[in-house]
Order: sequence, then structure tokens, then C-alpha cells
Amino acid sequence: LELWDHSLLTAEMAARIAKLKKTRSSADLCFTAGLLHDTGKVVLVHFFKKAHRQISQDLENNPELRFSDLEKKYLGYSSAEIGGRLLQIWNFPDELSQAVLFREKPENAKINPELCCIVHTANAIVMSAGVGMDAGGLQEDLSSFALEKLKLSDDDLRGLMLALPDIMHDLDELRAI
Repeated sequence: LELWDHSLLTAEMAARIAKLKKTRSSADLCFTAGLLHDTGKVVLVHFFKKAHRQISQDLENNPELRFSDLEKKYLGYSSAEIGGRLLQIWNFPDELSQAVLFREKPENAKINPELCCIVHTANAIVMSAGVGMDAGGLQEDLSSFALEKLKLSDDDLRGLMLALPDIMHDLDELRAI
């Protein structure tokens, strides 16, 4: 449930960033990319349970470690790489597969760096609120490239952070239906 909540919150936050900054990437596209950004983690949790448990244990014992580094240690690739590749196999548009693949390093995106920056930033905001920390930790840095590309100010980030309780409330209402 936590991963699903994290994905939904990231999706909504990505759409809000798009609206706030009036980006070329539509709010709907950003929502979709945010929803899909952790597709590889779903695979990791369900099909690589032993590796996932080991990663979680390592993070618990050494919180300064990066989740993506541990994925590469135990699997040879990251959940971002898994998710990006799956979206390619499933014939999703390249800009969506790159948004998943480069969610941690948006500066590497070639097709739509703006979309990757939005997903990266939305994910970081949601993680900083403690939603999705079960296995991701807080050791993934917020990219200065993303902040510059999106022209996000400290006030913008503060406003987005302050919107999280309302988004979480809306999510709770949706669940109650």
C-alpha cells in the first residue's frame, strides 16, 4: 500500500509542478509519468523478494547508503533501469520510459528532460515527507539540474510541500469510496 500511495502522491505532485510552472509537458503526461515512476520497484518487491529484504536490511543497518547503489550491488541493475526497460518492452512512449529510467538522474534524459526533472522533483518532495521510505530511504539527492531546468524557487518548493497534507487527504477520501 505504501508504494501505491507513494506513486499516487508523486503523480499528483508531478501534475501540480507542471501546472505551477506552466511546462511544455502537460499535467496529464506528468501525472502518468509520476504514477509509473516506480514500476521497477514493483517488480523488485514481487519478483526479487530476497534481494529486496537484503536491501531493506542493509538500509536499516546503514541509513547513509543509497537504495539505488544497493540495488546494483544485489541485482546488477537498478529498479529505475528495470522499470524503464519494461515500459519500452510494453511499447510506452519513449518520453515515459525515460522519465522512469532517469528519475534519479534527470540530466541524462535525451527525449524530454523537463518531464524527467518534474518526476524527479515530485518523487523527492514525496519522499521527503516520509511517504515511500519503506525501501527507498532519503539518500537520493534532489538534482540541482532539475531545480534549474524547472526554475523552481525555494518558495515554490515550500508551497508544494505545504500542499502534501491536502493531497494526502484527497487520497484518503478516494480510498473511502
